[in-house]
Amino acid sequence: SSFISACQSLKLQATDNEQSFDAPKIANCSWTVMGDAVNFIQIRLNQTALQIIAFLQTAGGDQCVQVIDDLDPSQTSNVICAQSGSPMFQSTGPSVSVTYPGKKMRVYVDPFKVFYLSSPTIKCDTTQLTAALEEQYYVVYAENKTIPSTFGCTRTVSNEQGGQMQIYLKLFNVSLLSRAPCRTSNADQCVQVTDALDSSQAAQVICAQSGQEFYQSTGSSVSVTYPGKETSTQVESFQVYFMLTPTPPTICDTTQLIAGANELYYDISPQPGLIPTDFQCSRTIVANPGQAIQVYLKVLETSNSEQCVQVTDALDSSQTAQVICAQSGQEFYQSTGSSVSVTYPGKEMSTQVDSFQVFYILGVSEICSCHFFEFLIYFSP
Repeated sequence: SSFISACQSLKLQATDNEQSFDAPKIANCSWTVMGDAVNFIQIRLNQTALQIIAFLQTAGGDQCVQVIDDLDPSQTSNVICAQSGSPMFQSTGPSVSVTYPGKKMRVYVDPFKVFYLSSPTIKCDTTQLTAALEEQYYVVYAENKTIPSTFGCTRTVSNEQGGQMQIYLKLFNVSLLSRAPCRTSNADQCVQVTDALDSSQAAQVICAQSGQEFYQSTGSSVSVTYPGKETSTQVESFQVYFMLTPTPPTICDTTQLIAGANELYYDISPQPGLIPTDFQCSRTIVANPGQAIQVYLKVLETSNSEQCVQVTDALDSSQTAQVICAQSGQEFYQSTGSSVSVTYPGKEMSTQVDSFQVFYILGVSEICSCHFFEFLIYFSP
């Protein structure tokens, strides 16, 4: 639009297409920008990398307007200027008032454009997000949009692997030498992260600021909530990144185990949580010659009938494997000899299971029990 040489009170209609008007040098000019009742209004000032350089060399920091949201009961004036950090305003309703100058002037400034458009109402997307080993992200509000002060949203990030996750923000810096539009970070771009395994349910705030941008979960599900903290200004929408925490490969421990008079156990997987689908492991348990070995699983509240191992007796000439599982009636094995092999998985798996413990102890030797029985017969009256 053409330069307005005299102050005129204008009513402007916002549409889906970006439009602009010129802010003149003379003071006390106001415009009303209106849109559809279901839409927001976005007001912004031109702020490309080349213009930033020009503003820094001149008095560009004074190219400002005041914006008042007509639905804001406090009628708080928001000042936006054509400089990094404050070039955009997002209304909470379909009508705003724009006034020039935006602040007390130090010097005359060249006329500049005020851009406006109608922005559809964006609701919180509550779709659950699933973390993977590859980096993913979601946009808090909408790309290249200012987040309305009334907007709030909680997203759930979980994973089926049962491992820990990383939730983080990325820091972007303005490049004054680039002609391309720049994405900039703001210390007010924050979210709260609540870990499902944290009994206190204390939320940790992470922000797009060095040293505050990273969170490591303790469990496999977190809630991420915007806003992360109270802010005095509106912030541009940003991205929240998430991924599984890389874990070292699970290695089978092949150290031979020795059964004794006291109960002992070993963990199937050296790492807690779900056992990898491709994990296989065989352990050998031995005792002194002539001593039997008891191998068993404990049926707990957290047990799963899929938690199974195969037990092969060294004295069994057929080498038939017996499967024992964490299920009542299927959890116990007594060897006939003094050496057994215990192999995971115990059967074909349809789902992943949490790591569990295999218990072992010296059993009652059949040879010893027979001699003891003969002893009783010999000395009986």
